Amino acid sequence: LLVVLAPRPAAAEEKRIVVMPFEGDGADAFEEAIIEIVKDAHEYVSGKRFARAAKKVKGFEPDAEGIQKVARKLKAQGLVLGEVDKKKKGRYQLTLRIREGATGEFVDEDIAITVKGKKLAGKDLKKVRGQLLDAIDALPGLDEDEAVAAKGEGDGDGDGEGDGEAGDGASGDGEGE
Repeated sequence: LLVVLAPRPAAAEEKRIVVMPFEGDGADAFEEAIIEIVKDAHEYVSGKRFARAAKKVKGFEPDAEGIQKVARKLKAQGLVLGEVDKKKKGRYQLTLRIREGATGEFVDEDIAITVKGKKLAGKDLKKVRGQLLDAIDALPGLDEDEAVAAKGEGDGDGDGEGDGEAGDGASGDGEGE
C-alpha cells in the first residue's frame, strides 16, 4: 500500500472570485490578506466592481437570485464575504462565507478563525489560505451555456455595457474606474 501526500494540484482551474468589502473592527487588514490569497491562485474581482454590476441588474436584491445574476454578468464562480468580530484580550475572529456564483447560494461550511491581533500571519494565514483555496476549488465552474448566457445578458438599457466583457474593466483588480 502506497500513500502519497501531495500539495494542491497546480493545474486547478483558475476561477474569477469576488471579494466583497469585509465588515467589522479591523476588517481592512483581514480583507487585504484574503485578496492576496485569491490573487495568488485565481482572478480577483473587487467588491466595488460587483456593486457597479449590481446597479445594472433591474430590481437587484442581495438574495441568491440577485447574487447569481450579478455573478453571471461578471463571469464569477464565487464570492467571498468576511466579518471580523473583536473579542477579549486583543483577539479577533474572522468568519468567511462563500457564495457560489452559479446559484448565488452560500456553500455549506463557513471558515472561522480567532487570531491575536488585527492581521493574519504565520500558521493562521496558512490555515485560512488552505481552507479558502479548497473551498474555491470546490466551486463549480461556468459551463459553456452559462458563459454564453452571461455574455448575451446585457443590462437592458441599450448602451452595450453591462455584460462583463474585458473592455469594461473585467481584468485586473477592477479598482481603476
